[in-house]
Amino acid sequence: MGILAGANKDSNLIEKAILSYRYSLNDIRVFHSDRGKEYDNKAIDEVLETFNIE
Repeated sequence: MGILAGANKDSNLIEKAILSYRYSLNDIRVFHSDRGKEYDNKAIDEVLETFNIE
C-alpha cells in the first residue's frame, strides 16, 4: 500500500487503510509492519484485536 509512505503517515491513516480493505478483515491473520511509531497506537491495536489479527 503506497499510501502508507511519506510524511503524512500516522495512526489515523493506518487505521483508515486497514478499515478500507475490500475483503473481510476476518480473513486476515497477520498484520506485519516495521512497527514504527505510527503503528504503535491503541486504536490500531483494538482493530487488530477485534478481528483476531496478530
